[in-house]
Amino acid sequence: MLFKVDDRNLNKLNGWMVNADLRYYILDKKITPFIYGNPGILHLTTMTIDYTKWEPATFAPFVDLGIGTAFHWNERNAFLLSIGYQYAATKGEAREQVADYKRTIEYNINRFAFKIGVTL
Repeated sequence: MLFKVDDRNLNKLNGWMVNADLRYYILDKKITPFIYGNPGILHLTTMTIDYTKWEPATFAPFVDLGIGTAFHWNERNAFLLSIGYQYAATKGEAREQVADYKRTIEYNINRFAFKIGVTL
């Protein structure tokens, strides 16, 4: 999954994430609650801070845990609604592209997430 984040302190953040989708359906019915966990790895590729581009090349563990409800329209396919918590923390040394300047960068994902999805 590719992503981009824009905010006031960290102008642009680019990277990718690889994760597993682990889900346990509590009931065996058309409408069923479930719990899920998405462990994975977060990799930051580039970031722009105060109009200066950095290449941090850092990896971090990532976790997303939560609960939800699945609305099945057949045995395999469902519409999903869920709410959960996401966390990742990364710290690494970034080198400016133009000058040979190093800086330690820390970035944390610490948030609640509301998701809408479809399983096919």
